[in-house]
Amino acid sequence: MQTVKLPSDTLALENLCKQHLQAMGPFGTNAGQIDTLVLGCTHYVFVEDMLRKYVGPEVQIISTGEPVAKQTHRLLTDINKMQALQNNSGDVEDHKRSPPASRCVR
Repeated sequence: MQTVKLPSDTLALENLCKQHLQAMGPFGTNAGQIDTLVLGCTHYVFVEDMLRKYVGPEVQIISTGEPVAKQTHRLLTDINKMQALQNNSGDVEDHKRSPPASRCVR
């Protein structure tokens, strides 16, 4: 088995993850153990593999990164649409009150 030397910042990050997980209590599927870890911040996805190493394969990890990214994309798309409307007419309210010509019934 080959030993891989990790950069010192990676070791420090692993130690920090380990320290915080240990402070939470025991992980596992037995009574009194934590069986689910919810990653409540979008940046935790970057250390998910490290966290998995310490909590074990039987513990469920729920990551909020993907749902937050999808919602952010939706919001940015809506903002881009609103900006496009403003750039075309200078008045967003006109577009909110009346449907686009392509949707008008003739």
